[in-house]
Amino acid sequence: MASLVLTDGSQLTSDSQHLGMYSSPTASLVLTDSSQLTSDSQHLGMYSSPVASLVLTDGSQLTSDSQHLGIYSSPVASLVLTDISQLTYDSQHLADWCPLGKDTYFRKFEIYSMAWQNEINLDNVVLAAASYGGPVAVVRDRKRFIKVQTTGKPVISIYTASGRQMSSIVWTGGQIIHLGWSSTEDLLCVQNDGCVLAYDMFGTYLHTFGMGQEAKDTNIIEAKIFASVNGTGVVVLTSSYRFFLVNNVKEPKVRQLAEVAGLTVPPSSWCVISEDRHTRVLMARGSDLYLLKHSEQHAFPVGLDLRENTKSVVEMAVSHNNRHVALFTDLGHLWIGSADMRKKYCEFDTKCPSRPRQLVWCGTEAVVGHWDTVLLVVNRQGEFINYSYDSPVHLLPEMDGVRVLSAFTHEMIQKVPLVVQQIFRINSTEPGSYLLEASKQFQKRSHRSDEYIRLVKDQLNVAVRQCIDAAGYEFDPSNQMMLIRAAQFGKSFVPDIDSEPYVKMCRTLRVLNAGNNHTENLTCGAWCGLVKFGNFWYN
Repeated sequence: MASLVLTDGSQLTSDSQHLGMYSSPTASLVLTDSSQLTSDSQHLGMYSSPVASLVLTDGSQLTSDSQHLGIYSSPVASLVLTDISQLTYDSQHLADWCPLGKDTYFRKFEIYSMAWQNEINLDNVVLAAASYGGPVAVVRDRKRFIKVQTTGKPVISIYTASGRQMSSIVWTGGQIIHLGWSSTEDLLCVQNDGCVLAYDMFGTYLHTFGMGQEAKDTNIIEAKIFASVNGTGVVVLTSSYRFFLVNNVKEPKVRQLAEVAGLTVPPSSWCVISEDRHTRVLMARGSDLYLLKHSEQHAFPVGLDLRENTKSVVEMAVSHNNRHVALFTDLGHLWIGSADMRKKYCEFDTKCPSRPRQLVWCGTEAVVGHWDTVLLVVNRQGEFINYSYDSPVHLLPEMDGVRVLSAFTHEMIQKVPLVVQQIFRINSTEPGSYLLEASKQFQKRSHRSDEYIRLVKDQLNVAVRQCIDAAGYEFDPSNQMMLIRAAQFGKSFVPDIDSEPYVKMCRTLRVLNAGNNHTENLTCGAWCGLVKFGNFWYN
């Protein structure tokens, strides 16, 4: 049972020269000070925290007490390597972290493996999904010429977020211009004659309302469904290029928005901005922008600092909180700024002048553009990352990220929440990080648990709260359990601590995990919003 002890990283004894060749199963190497390593220690090449402890217990086998290898390296952290051929971790989410700017990370992870893999081709359908991981409505895109097995009427199929069919609607009405979901998860079907039909998620007809006589007479060419403070609203564009608005589908009152003088062709793009009980339409005619309100007769022109030679704005997107907007031009430039157009955050050259299939916001921090097999994520500082896909995808914006739906998987892209970064990021000295490590060591019955607790003995209240909050942002139950266990461990050292947040989070996660089971009809996404606001429905 040979052992080699290095008490000063600046000097390595000659025994360390055997490091690359000695692999006895019971040999151990302990580095208690690695602030300076000579060339003999370069065999380690993986971990160099100033006071890190590295233990090699078996040269043929490599494991880790944490899945945060290469990302998690708290100054007093301990990394145990027991298998050179294989690395295992306590969690997998940190392996998906991608840096985007300073001290900001984005992550992508799978929520479900879709059950509709052999049924749906996203290239040939129109898809609409409810927020917070609600049901998904799919109908064949009648603009595409594809081979069909029947000549019957269109069928709207309704699926859970995991791709399991819940119901279907045989469509007997007019031409469908747009599909969308209300805040109460009612399916809204906008027809070309101005009628909006509402169904529940089980395909039961609820009610119908119209968008006014003019919309009925001139027909609708475009429509958008949006969330407002009053509930869910609808805006339609008629063939006479006029906009009509309903702020609340539960109490439909049709209002005509201001007109743009001399508009004889369809707008190149438009979007709905609903903020502080006021709903506006931002419309582009070529490179000219206009704000349309129902309280004014004429549209208000908006001055915008775009690159020279810009001929038109071809795509728009508004953030979930309606405070930020993104514009995509025919030159391939992405303009990101405030919704009132007074502040420009950045203008990013995507090097791709073709119009994106979709342009949506990822929370409030970044914009995601979709081109064929590539997703481009650009933050408000003009920094970017991209993801590649080998099959068609559909983007579903949420309050804390964006869901990516394909024929095979249902994934989530989101900014890593601050409290999660504080606990798991490189060289973290946050109280929650030390408490989590203390809990891990306690589970191993190690005396090192006491050393970590001593580091945060004066901040245990903060440490417990960080672990509780971080658990609410995790999708993987094993990660939730790890953080909740750490919070429970820390609570035992604070006699007068308030247990209500801990109990409430445990109850919330229990309900969410039960509902998030892919075998059930309950689904829940945008977890941070659900945990924070309790916006969870029993479907």
